[in-house]
Amino acid sequence: PIINDNNLKEQFIKLFDLKKWNGFMLPDVYDDSEKFIEPNYNKNIKYCFAGGFNNRDWKTLIEVAQNNKKIDFIIVADRDDVKSLNIPKNVTLYTNIDKKEYYSLMKKSYITICPLKENRVSGLINILKSLQYGIPCITTNFDVTSSYYHKEYRNIVLYNKNDCVDLKNKITFFWNLKSDDYLKISKDMQNYVKTEFNPDNNIKKLVKELKNRKWL
Repeated sequence: PIINDNNLKEQFIKLFDLKKWNGFMLPDVYDDSEKFIEPNYNKNIKYCFAGGFNNRDWKTLIEVAQNNKKIDFIIVADRDDVKSLNIPKNVTLYTNIDKKEYYSLMKKSYITICPLKENRVSGLINILKSLQYGIPCITTNFDVTSSYYHKEYRNIVLYNKNDCVDLKNKITFFWNLKSDDYLKISKDMQNYVKTEFNPDNNIKKLVKELKNRKWL
């Protein structure tokens, strides 16, 4: 098996009662059908964007939004996932938009947030897309997410699970950044993705692995 999260190794071993592990790890990569967009500090409307339909911790994000009325949020979520939550006025909620509009809202945002419930593969497309668009993405601190950020920046984008105070502090940090700092951080994160999560690199890793196994 090819896995995109090292935590899946033990699950495979247990599920199939494997005596020996014969799989290998390949991370998710950025979408090479899209161009990298130069980071832009001056937004027409300054807001945080968050979206997704799998493993999302909307409760924590909504609570943070309720306590940060001066910051605007745009959230795209499954209606059933948020029906029990009290949506504050500074949150614009979409529950039924197409893919094109979804990514358009992401591209226009100041920062994105990917709040996750559990340490399992989900949200990686959002993280990679956001960084590819030149927009910092704050997400929950899990093994599966942390590797997509350079160690230098993990402390400013990764927040502790269910920790509203920590998430609020991460958002506030970015919200108060000056232009030069915002652009530098955004560009550094983008370059890290461009270098480390290049689709061509995965092909090279795959070919090398198959040759080592004498399968090619």
